[in-house]
Amino acid sequence: MSRSPRYWLTRAAEADLTEIAVYTLETWGENQLLAYQKQLEQRLHSLLAFPDLGRKHPLLKSDILYVCEGRHYIFFRKSGGDIIVLRFLHCSCDLMTKLAAFL
Repeated sequence: MSRSPRYWLTRAAEADLTEIAVYTLETWGENQLLAYQKQLEQRLHSLLAFPDLGRKHPLLKSDILYVCEGRHYIFFRKSGGDIIVLRFLHCSCDLMTKLAAFL
């Protein structure tokens, strides 16, 4: 019996989600926080079903893929049938610096 694919978050990705939650709550309130958390969760589940949705970033010469959700990039790697989420990064940040540990 094969198991269902899963996604795993790195510590950096967990920290990103915490920062996103704090900022969203303080800026737009609880309803928007809950809505955005749901969007991100749905995107992760869609990646499990369709991992080829991920695209290669032109600046990254590696196996790192990304998708966009809202104002964030979700950077990940495929690992067998699973997805390893590396970071949730805002579109305005310095991506190369934030992803350096994974290159």
